[in-house]
Amino acid sequence: MKSQSMILTTTLLFVLGLGAAAFARETVKLKDGTTYPDAVLVRLTPATYIIQTTDNLFQVSQDDLAPATLKAAESRPGLAPLISNTYAEVHADGTVTSYFTIPIINRGKKAMTTTRWGLAPWERSHAAGRHYVDDRGVTLTPDYSPGVEKWPAHPQERVQVTLPLAVPLAPGERMTLTGSETAVWIHDTDQGHVFRFPGDYAEDRMVWLKVRMPSGAHVSAMTPAPSASFTHDGHEYLMWRHFFKKGEKFPLEILYTLDGE
Repeated sequence: MKSQSMILTTTLLFVLGLGAAAFARETVKLKDGTTYPDAVLVRLTPATYIIQTTDNLFQVSQDDLAPATLKAAESRPGLAPLISNTYAEVHADGTVTSYFTIPIINRGKKAMTTTRWGLAPWERSHAAGRHYVDDRGVTLTPDYSPGVEKWPAHPQERVQVTLPLAVPLAPGERMTLTGSETAVWIHDTDQGHVFRFPGDYAEDRMVWLKVRMPSGAHVSAMTPAPSASFTHDGHEYLMWRHFFKKGEKFPLEILYTLDGE
């Protein structure tokens, strides 16, 4: 099966303003007899799928899928999930600076003037410090529904982010949004410090996450095991690729200590 591989690409498709299909766990079978029980099968393009198992994320083509599995997949709504790519730098003071890209495409028949997605409850405390820039370098200001003033009274309510575009997208046109923030992500425990990426999104979402640990950090536990890891210039880098179903609370966590502790 030549086309099956661990996903290592950062070329992403991000569909905004269209919603996303619900994905259930199932037994996914391939033509070569390989079976993935309790997996999630997600269509990225008409001919490309991903398989999310408990431990891994694979990309396959429609030609790799067993006929019964392909038929069931094609009968479901074909919208791609929302996809985000985040690079997070963990600092020794407990703050994290993160940078994220959101490629979008106008799949409609009219000009796109806004993009929309959901804000997870844990992201509320980060919202004030987030900054969005389009691929022309123009700063974009988000609107929230419900508004920020109503968040304290409804701590678990889903929040919709609407981002007006400075320049509308024509049908079929693509662009990339870039965002950044610095926020307190780290929680202290008796065992050490914890970096936690909770999930719990308002829609189905594919997440690419790369984390740079601070210099002098000693990682003692990672949940789940990262997709890849390496060390560069005195920093340890950890990477995950995970598909979160809507509302799925499957945190990606790193437990670590610092030199001198």
